[in-house]
Amino acid sequence: MYSSGSRRKFFPSSQALTLALLVGLNIGSAFAQAPDSTVIRARAAAQRIGDGSSRSPTLEAMAQGQAPGRLFITCSDSRLIPSAITWTGVGELFVIRNAGNIVPPFDTRPEGVSATVEYAVAVLEVPTIVVCGHTFCGAMKGALEPDGLDAVPNVRNFLKFVEPARLAVERLHPNLDPDTRWVRLVEQNVRQQITNLKTHPWVAARLATGDLRVEGWVYDLEERQTRILPLQ
Repeated sequence: MYSSGSRRKFFPSSQALTLALLVGLNIGSAFAQAPDSTVIRARAAAQRIGDGSSRSPTLEAMAQGQAPGRLFITCSDSRLIPSAITWTGVGELFVIRNAGNIVPPFDTRPEGVSATVEYAVAVLEVPTIVVCGHTFCGAMKGALEPDGLDAVPNVRNFLKFVEPARLAVERLHPNLDPDTRWVRLVEQNVRQQITNLKTHPWVAARLATGDLRVEGWVYDLEERQTRILPLQ
C-alpha cells in the first residue's frame, strides 16, 4: 500500500493546481501565517497548467518512492478536497480521512489511523502534521445530537473520541446558539484530536526533539478559506 523513498525528493504536479484554480479556492490567509516551500512551488507551477508533457515524467519518478511534506488528517466529507485547499500536487500530502478527522489516543490494538500515523511519522518522517476540520461537519452535528445515531452504531461509537471536545465547549461556552456551538465544536475537536495525536509515541518523540510540527486548521466551506487555530 505504501512506499518510501528519499526524504527530500519532491515531485510537483500541475493537475491538482488546475482543480484549485477552477474552483477558486482561497487559502492565502492560512499560508501567510505558515509559509512553506510547497506553496511557493505550487504557485510557480500554476503557470504550466495544461502542459501535459510535464505529468508523465513526474508520475514515473513518483513510482520510485514518496516524500510527502505533510501528514494531512481531515474529514471524509466529499466537499473537502485536500489537494485543492492546500494547492498541493501528487506526492506532497500523506492523507488520513475519516468521519470527524478523528485521531484515537494511542493503543496497541490494530487500528488504521494509528498505523498510518506511525508510518507517516516514523518511516516517511513527515516534518508537519495538519489536523483539519471544517464547517458544517456532519460528524460534529452527530456528536451534538447523539439521539439520531441509534441506527448507525459504528458512527456513534467512533464519535466517543469527540466527547471531551463537546464537554469542553459546553463548559467554556454554555449559552451559545446551536449554529455557533457547532462551529466551536469543530474548532475544539481539532484541538482535541491534536491532544490525542500527541499520545502516539513517535509523534511525542519527534515533537520533543523539534523535528515535527503540528498545526490545527478549520476549512470554511462557505468562504472557501482556511484558518489556522491557536493551539495554546
